[in-house]
Amino acid sequence: MIQGSKSIVVDSLAVGESKLVHLGFFGFGLGYITSLPLIDVIVTASEVQPMEREITAGVFGPFVRIVSINFNDNASFQGYTVFSPEYGTETYLMNNQGEIVHSWDSDYIQGFGVHILENGDLIRTGLPGVNPTFSAGGITGLVEVYDWNGSLKWEFQYSDADHCSHHNIKVLPNGNALLIAWEYKSESEALAAGRDPHD
Repeated sequence: MIQGSKSIVVDSLAVGESKLVHLGFFGFGLGYITSLPLIDVIVTASEVQPMEREITAGVFGPFVRIVSINFNDNASFQGYTVFSPEYGTETYLMNNQGEIVHSWDSDYIQGFGVHILENGDLIRTGLPGVNPTFSAGGITGLVEVYDWNGSLKWEFQYSDADHCSHHNIKVLPNGNALLIAWEYKSESEALAAGRDPHD
C-alpha cells in the first residue's frame, strides 16, 4: 500500500548551480510489483519557461526502482517520438504521455538512425555483425524498411572489408537513401591522396 503525498520546495539556485534532493518511499508489494504514484518535478524561473518531469517508480518488497522518466512540457515537440534503445532490436513510437503506441522488432540491434517515412513505414539502421576492418563507434552496415505491421519490406547491407556505413541515413525526396560510410584506403593510397605522414 502506497499512500500520502509530499511537496519539497528548493530555494532559488544560481545559474549553473544544482541541489541534490533525496526522496524516500515505502510500500510493500506482497510478492508482485506495485506501481508508485507519479513523481512530478516542476522547475520554474523568472522569464524562463517552466519545465516538468514525471518520474514513474515501481516497488517490489523493500526495493524501489525508477521505471521511466517522462519529459513533457510546453517546450516538448507536440507529436510523437520514434526511438530505438541502445543495443536493442526494438523500435518504439511514443506519445507525449510516455506511452508506447506502436513498436517494430528487428533481428539486428539498432544503429543510431531511425525515421518514420511519410507513408508510415519505418526506416532504420542496424548492425548486421562484426565488420572485419571497421570497429569505431557508430558502426552500422545495414538499412532496413518495415511496414506499419512490422513486415520487412527492404534490406540493404553495406558492410565488407572495404566499406561500412555508420550512424544515420537521409531519405531523399525521390525515395533513395543517402548513407555516410567509411571506405578503406591503404597507407600508400592515403599518402598519394595528400595525407601528412607525420599526422
